[in-house]
Amino acid sequence: MEGDRSSIVEICNRGSKLSDYVWTPNGSTVLHIAASAGQRDLVKWIVSEEPGLLDAPDSEGNLPTHIAVRTNQFEVVQCLVELAKENVEQILRAENNDKNTALHIALENHHDKIASWLFQKCKPTFYLLNAQGISPLYLAVNRKLPLVKDMLDSGVGYFNLVQKTLTLPRAKSVVHAMITARNQGAYM
Repeated sequence: MEGDRSSIVEICNRGSKLSDYVWTPNGSTVLHIAASAGQRDLVKWIVSEEPGLLDAPDSEGNLPTHIAVRTNQFEVVQCLVELAKENVEQILRAENNDKNTALHIALENHHDKIASWLFQKCKPTFYLLNAQGISPLYLAVNRKLPLVKDMLDSGVGYFNLVQKTLTLPRAKSVVHAMITARNQGAYM
C-alpha cells in the first residue's frame, strides 16, 4: 500500500513469482493492491515483472483496472491502459462478475474525468449492458453528463445499443432516460 518495492523484490528473489501469492481474502493480486493505492511506479514495476497480472481477476471478477477506476486513481488507470499495449480493448471491455466494465464503474462512482478518458480509449464500451441491463450511456444520461453527446456523436455501436435495449426485457431504456432528461432541459 505504501509502494515498498523492496519487500516485493525480496519475495521475487526467493524464486517465487508475484502471481503465486493471493494477497487478500477476495483474491486480489499485488497489482490490484498497488492500483488501489495509487502506486503508479510500483504498478509499472509489477507489470514489467509479470505482465499476466494485468488481466488477472480477483474473486469478484475485477481486473486491476476496475479497482483503479473504483478508487479514482486516474494516473494509475492511464498507466495500466498504456501497459496493456495491444490488449487495451480487451482490458477495457472486460467485465467483472456484475458484468460491469471499467466505464460502468467510473460512471457509477461519479469519476467523470476517468469516464470521459475511458470512453475515448474504447468507444464501443458505452453501449455494453451490465447484469442489471444498464449501459454506460444510460448512466451518463441519468446524470445529465456532457459525455452523452460524445457517446451519441461517436456513431459507434448505436444500432447495437438500440437492438439490445429493445430485445432485453431487463434493459434500462436509454430512450426513456433521454426523454426524461430532455424534459428537464438537459442536452437539447
